[in-house]
Amino acid sequence: MSAPDALRRVRACAEEPGEGGPSGPGSTERLRELLEQSLLAWRLDGSVGRAGDGSIHVRCNGTEIRIARAPSALPFRWMVTVGGRRRGAISVVAVLRQLRAALDPAFVPRRVHVAGSAVVPP
Repeated sequence: MSAPDALRRVRACAEEPGEGGPSGPGSTERLRELLEQSLLAWRLDGSVGRAGDGSIHVRCNGTEIRIARAPSALPFRWMVTVGGRRRGAISVVAVLRQLRAALDPAFVPRRVHVAGSAVVPP
């Protein structure tokens, strides 16, 4: 499966009721597939697997990362643990950003700022 296909499947989780919904087990499997494809797209040699507790483990360049569902009391959807430090991620995009930053030292996150401007008559 290509990275765009995997991303489309993860996005579809938010719209599907039941198992495929954002809190269902189907979304974790789709995230795992997206992470596998992301490593390929980023040209990183690593592995992505599932643990018995349902979390996702990523190993790459000597770094181990654990991605698990956040407890329902938290405002996050995922918890990402890198080197013993656990951080929340509110979306799949946030998970990907944290993963890329941890695995690729050359990665520089860029923020986009969108601002409105007044309409100026010609």
